Amino acid sequence: MTTLVAGAGIGGLALGIALSRVGIESEIHESWPEPTPGAGAFLNLSPNGLKALQAIGVANSAADAGFPSTGIEFYNHRGRQIGQLDSSEEAAKYGATNIMIRRADLHRILLEKAQSAGVTITWGHRLEAVEETHDQVQAGFVDGDLAKGSVLIGADGVHSHARSHVVGDDIHPTYLGLVDVAGFSPAAPWGIAAGPQRMVFGRHSFFCYYIAPSGETWWFCNLPHASQPERDELQATTAEQWRSRLLGLHADDPPEIVQILKASAAPVGAWPLTDLATIPTWHTSRVCLVGDAAHATSPSAGQGASLALEDAVVLAYQMATNGEDTQAFAAFESQRRPRVESLIQMARRNSNTKSPGPIAGLFRDLLLPVFLRVGANAIGKQAYTYEPPTLKKIPPEHA
Repeated sequence: MTTLVAGAGIGGLALGIALSRVGIESEIHESWPEPTPGAGAFLNLSPNGLKALQAIGVANSAADAGFPSTGIEFYNHRGRQIGQLDSSEEAAKYGATNIMIRRADLHRILLEKAQSAGVTITWGHRLEAVEETHDQVQAGFVDGDLAKGSVLIGADGVHSHARSHVVGDDIHPTYLGLVDVAGFSPAAPWGIAAGPQRMVFGRHSFFCYYIAPSGETWWFCNLPHASQPERDELQATTAEQWRSRLLGLHADDPPEIVQILKASAAPVGAWPLTDLATIPTWHTSRVCLVGDAAHATSPSAGQGASLALEDAVVLAYQMATNGEDTQAFAAFESQRRPRVESLIQMARRNSNTKSPGPIAGLFRDLLLPVFLRVGANAIGKQAYTYEPPTLKKIPPEHA
């Protein structure tokens, strides 16, 4: 029977492609009524994420749509550089490098690949109910439609309904005290050339910008917000209200931030930063969670999309090797949980440094170069050296 996948985001589409490569038929059910080609801001694809894309045959397309990251420079609120990371040797060390890419471009590439691989994608299917029997699973959607399959994979994001079926309704993502706002400016700020990502620990807010080779500036801002804002509150805030608020927060920070904000079109969105460090289990007999549904991470370690891509490759491999049942899901969770949970903790520590206050900021400025050296080695060993399994049609051991 068909494998059902809830969610046509990065993880769900990658899983559909990966399953097709090992000979498992799947159909994806997405809550959005249609593809959203302009949605989202941008992301960093780290070497491990790019290697996962290699495993499903789309790494070259992603690299062509994005730009290699040459590194990161860190500045304090006075504009003084307090640290840097050099990415120039990543390809030699890890077999791939960091790629900056618009989320919409990566989603388009995965969608086109999934469709060409024959994966069925149904839009407007928001998961509402899941029922399991000894030999199949049934998914019910808000519009009243039903789908039956051998198993259901929950790739439906940080607010996953599939997760509620697996672990109940009492487990929720942890709010990290920051709201992320992002956007694009058609030009670079005066006197600053394309190159590394530039991250500024502002007096009141954290700001990052990247000048693409085209001259366009991609940026995001992490601003403190004491309590988690509701979705309606964020959606009700107009573009000009966001611009005015960000300009006020960064009025006394390096002047290029104000230039970028004034030149930008409307922000593409605002999101509360959350993570999901651990849950009791990732699966039942016939339902398994992947990506943010199982282990959401803040963007502060640049690993969210890459970990979801890794999940897709590993789960497809385990299902091809062990069959579409509990054995494959248990092997998948056992293999993935220690890795992702350690990287989530790393991302949470990074988030905690973005608005530390004046005293902590002084120590950060003094000690950041040391922390960067240690952190770069740690993330290189923990994340970038990862090698995904090779996907091929493998007869299940029990077949």
